[in-house]
Amino acid sequence: ALAVFLCGLIGAMLKKFKNNRISDAAMGALGLAIIVVGIIDLFEVQHVFSLILSVVLGGILGEILHIEDGLNRFGDFLQKKITKERYDDKGNLLPNTFGEGFISGTILFCVDAQVIFGSIAAGMGQHEILLIKSVLDGTIALFLAMKLGYGVMLSSVPVFILQSLFVVLAEVLTPYI
Repeated sequence: ALAVFLCGLIGAMLKKFKNNRISDAAMGALGLAIIVVGIIDLFEVQHVFSLILSVVLGGILGEILHIEDGLNRFGDFLQKKITKERYDDKGNLLPNTFGEGFISGTILFCVDAQVIFGSIAAGMGQHEILLIKSVLDGTIALFLAMKLGYGVMLSSVPVFILQSLFVVLAEVLTPYI
């Protein structure tokens, strides 16, 4: 969560210096890195059926609870409360990407098996997965914030809440497992 916050802040501040070719290349390389990490992790999974069932049930539950709609409404609410309309030199309304940055960042950084498994492992004293995720998420946050602004930085709040929840649950439940 700290990596998302700091890199999101840096990326938003560097927004005027963005280069689409470099951003696209970096995001493509990060996508490949995430696939490689996922494949490596998949070989370590002992209960593939449980993994598949968890992903399917998570997708169904997310649709039933309308999680994406809720995030959209919350992002719009934050955008209206925190930002103001901006106009260019000709008086045209400029697009506001704050809500889109928050929603995109929250979905990218929270809808990920590494959030759950990494946080649980961190609660059990093994921080490697969460550190790898921090490097990947921080880099993504940097380039995403260069495009979408400060909303990406704010997406660190739900990331922090989700990670903290799983770390604390793991710390509490580990003695009983």
